[in-house]
Amino acid sequence: MTDFELAAIKAFKETFPGVKNKGCMFHFGQNIMKYLSSIGLKSNYIDDTDFKQWINSIFALALCPLNKLDDQWEKCLNNPPKNVLRIEEFLDYFVDNYFEGDFPKEMWNHFGNENLPRTNNNLEGYNGKLKKYIVISHPNIFIAVEALQKEEVAGDITIDVYMKRIAAMLVIYKKKKEKIGVAQQNISSSDEENESDDSSGEETDDGVDSDDYEDSENNDENVIPSTSNELVQSLAQFVVTQENLRCNCNTKCKTKRCPCINEN
Repeated sequence: MTDFELAAIKAFKETFPGVKNKGCMFHFGQNIMKYLSSIGLKSNYIDDTDFKQWINSIFALALCPLNKLDDQWEKCLNNPPKNVLRIEEFLDYFVDNYFEGDFPKEMWNHFGNENLPRTNNNLEGYNGKLKKYIVISHPNIFIAVEALQKEEVAGDITIDVYMKRIAAMLVIYKKKKEKIGVAQQNISSSDEENESDDSSGEETDDGVDSDDYEDSENNDENVIPSTSNELVQSLAQFVVTQENLRCNCNTKCKTKRCPCINEN
């Protein structure tokens, strides 16, 4: 990937004839903006919304499928912004360079460029970083090697810093993972204890097992009637018993040894 400098493109083609050269999408837009500035239309791009939208649609041709590129370009030609001077001059520039000129459509179009960079901004950034170590425009081999050595040392330091950060994060992660494991074990143990208590037998509010409580209820059935009919029958039996215990003096005998009862 290169910018749109003809000398660099020619040199790469001669040195690497089998390599496909792609133009940087950033420089594609930059070249258009430079030409707009050169013909006095940059202010129109800033102030005129319609003109800005039209120029952006031309920028977007770099992401249009190649088989639809000509149709989209025709739409741009048929819908130019109104009241903009020298717009024909801009159209001639674009056609001469990017449709019929030195930069074919396959070079600056990035629609099918999947999983590959569309700009060389990363290389430009690295080049700018190297310039911090080289203060002259055309360094000799010794200055260039020294700059590369400094960059290597700086890279090693950066890698070491990141590795230490990763190691510290792994320690924190391990501690948190251990705490989570302990908490999960405590929860599991608590659940098992609750299940064992539930299966051992239900208890009443006063701490007596339900089975024992039912036995006590069955033993007391003869003492305390459970229904109204049983209560009436018990009272009737009590009255009969008391009548049988009466003696001739019409008084209630207190003991079964009463001679009146024995006589009866």
